Amino acid sequence: MKKLFVIGILALMAVNASAQIMDVGGGFIMAKQKFSAKGGGVSTESTASGPGFYVNLGMTTMMTEGVGYTIDFFLNQWTLTADEEDPTDSKTSETNLGFVLALSLRLPVSESLIFSPYFGPVMTYGLSSKTTGKDLLNGGTAKVNNYDKDESPYGTHYSRLDDFITVGAAVDIVPSNLRLSFGVDFGLWNRISGIKDSKLKDGPNFRFGAAYLF
Repeated sequence: MKKLFVIGILALMAVNASAQIMDVGGGFIMAKQKFSAKGGGVSTESTASGPGFYVNLGMTTMMTEGVGYTIDFFLNQWTLTADEEDPTDSKTSETNLGFVLALSLRLPVSESLIFSPYFGPVMTYGLSSKTTGKDLLNGGTAKVNNYDKDESPYGTHYSRLDDFITVGAAVDIVPSNLRLSFGVDFGLWNRISGIKDSKLKDGPNFRFGAAYLF
């Protein structure tokens, strides 16, 4: 995935750009994770979800009339709780940086509205991932840094790197220099190591946001 990012960026830089649009914004995230494991002939599966937010800085470069690419940098934060009954009442808070390289279209709906669907890969780097919950054995509250296998009672740890595919659309309100957007990010890889036949995948994560264009 990293090689694809580099190749894609170099290829797009070689294209003669006809126009550029920058945006600064942010919005709301509804994040989701799915954990699954197999052992002793038994399969288990659980999910967690929760709200979050993001801020972003991006630039859309038009290659031809109506067709361009978008490079976006994100700071994401969300807090997840189990969707099923959880006796530990655990919460996982995560913060990461994201980089998006997406193909985008600009389709005029009217003189004041432009519809822009987009699609492309996302690469994220985890800054923080911590789980807190009740310590059922010793009492009190247990805290775990999910990137540190020495803190996990099971010797597991999360990968800081993750890749997604994002798809969505934006509506630009031209007179106001305002962009409203909606997107969905689908995680591609297993994020957890240390447990045989186990998987932890992010997504789908839903985004709703607004940005100022200049």
